[in-house]
Amino acid sequence: MKFAPKKSLGQNFLQDETISRWIADQIEPDRVPLVVEIGPGQCALTEHLLSRPKQLVLIEKDHRLVEYLEERFVDEDNVNLRHEDATRLDMRPWYRYG
Repeated sequence: MKFAPKKSLGQNFLQDETISRWIADQIEPDRVPLVVEIGPGQCALTEHLLSRPKQLVLIEKDHRLVEYLEERFVDEDNVNLRHEDATRLDMRPWYRYG
């Protein structure tokens, strides 16, 4: 599904498949306890992270995208979707995974 970026949220959507795969590989997510993706948008990067870490946390502020992401990942046990503003989220509990 395609969404028009909202300027008010500063959105820019990653679309290049090769770059998305390269970025996912660079963070070496395989079998790590936790990966947090801020602003998964249209899932360009997310698709290359699925099933690689033990837990994948997606933080999305845009309600339009949250609805899409909820439907898209309903059957993914390792995906935790958070409808929040990442700039206001306390991420300290996740530091133990670092």
